Parts: sequence; structure tokens; C-alpha cells
Amino acid sequence: MASAAEPGLWAGEVEHRPIQATPVILHCDLQRPDFTDYLGSGFKIRVSKCTPRDSVILPTCGVAVLIIYLSRISTPSAPASTSSGEEGAAVKESLEEVIERIKAFTSQHKVGILVLVGSVFGEEEVGGVIATIQRKLLPRPPPVLPAHGDAQAAAHIQTLAKATQPDTRRVVQERMEGILQEATSQDFGVILARSMGLSLHQASVLLDTFGSLGAVAQASAVEIHRRTPLDAATAASVAAFFARDTVTL
Repeated sequence: MASAAEPGLWAGEVEHRPIQATPVILHCDLQRPDFTDYLGSGFKIRVSKCTPRDSVILPTCGVAVLIIYLSRISTPSAPASTSSGEEGAAVKESLEEVIERIKAFTSQHKVGILVLVGSVFGEEEVGGVIATIQRKLLPRPPPVLPAHGDAQAAAHIQTLAKATQPDTRRVVQERMEGILQEATSQDFGVILARSMGLSLHQASVLLDTFGSLGAVAQASAVEIHRRTPLDAATAASVAAFFARDTVTL
């Protein structure tokens, strides 16, 4: 029987409200099927000629994205392409012109994010173009997201929209926290194992047994040997490692 408070729902039934489409403003240069189709459903797209070129604005959350195509940037070793393709009609720009365009964009938007689209992110792209952009925009360079083509650029925009909308923000935060925790714990385990001359498995056993690095540091060689599968010599080595005046990881 439906409750009086919420007509149409049976007792114990939870009302599921559909997630509203996220408004997004695309610059007219991005109004291409090969880009808008990648965005998929969930967006209420509006096209504008007044926004910065190759920009995507999420007005409800104040996030603005500027898409930079690396193939359009002319460098001494790689003149910009003028052909049409997935990126639409290419516009030739020097790196200095791109940097000035980014400066203008970030001055207009409080939360500005760069999506750099390129087929390859090698030493020249990362150590040359990207490093130059970040250095020229110091002391506050905008966040940079690399993308291999329009599909991944659109995927970045989808993630940003989900991460900033109330209906989906918590889900994204929980997933990112899990990924970050797993990545940092694995990286730290590798550093810890390398510094103490242990295998990754031995370092993991230590941390799992004692619960924290601080507890391992306070344990004696006898206690480490008693509580873990490590032999006496290895346990003594771990205890000696933390007994030093200076510990370098």
C-alpha cells in the first residue's frame, strides 16, 4: 500500500530520481560528430562562438577545459600539420601563441584545466612542449591531462563532470581514493623493500603484521622474528635499519 507521505511508492520502496543531464558549452569548433558522439548521453550540449576556441565549459560547477592539439603546434623539429582529420580543420600555431592563449583562458576561468591531445607523449612532447607550457605558466600552472585523441579527451570531460556534480561526486571520490590508496601503498612498499634490502612480499608482511611503519620502527629484532616469518638475520637487519640516526628511503 502506498504511503500517504509519498504517493505512488509502496511501503519500504525507495524513490530513484534520474540523474539530470549536465549542461556543457562547447566552442563551435568542437561541434563535430567525432567529438560530440564520444561525449555520449548525460550532457545537455550548447554550442557557442563566443567562448575560447576549443574550449568546453561546465557552467554548473565552474570548471572550464581548454583542449590543445599538439599536432597543431609548430616547433623547429615538427612544423604544425594543416590537414583535416579527427581533430577537425587544423589551425597552425606557434608554441608562444598557444601559451598566450592558455594565459588568457586561465585568467578568465577560476578552475581551468588543459587537455593536451596527441598521438604520442614521448620525450619531445613531455620534456619539450609540456614542460615549456608549465614553466611559462608558473607560479600556478593549470592541471594538465594528456589524451590520445578525441575519445580520451571526451572521457576526461565526462569524468570531470561526474566528479563535480552532486549526484555522482561521491562515487567518483570513493573510486579515486581507492585507486590512490592502492597506488601509494604499492609505491611505498617498493621503496621500503628496496631501502631495507627486503623483497616486496617481506615488506608487505612487516606492514601487515605491525599495522604501521612507526610500529615496525619501534619493534626489536626479537619481536620482529617472533611475529613474522622473517629469519633472525633479516629481523636483525630491519631493526638495525631503524636504529640508525638517519633513515633514507
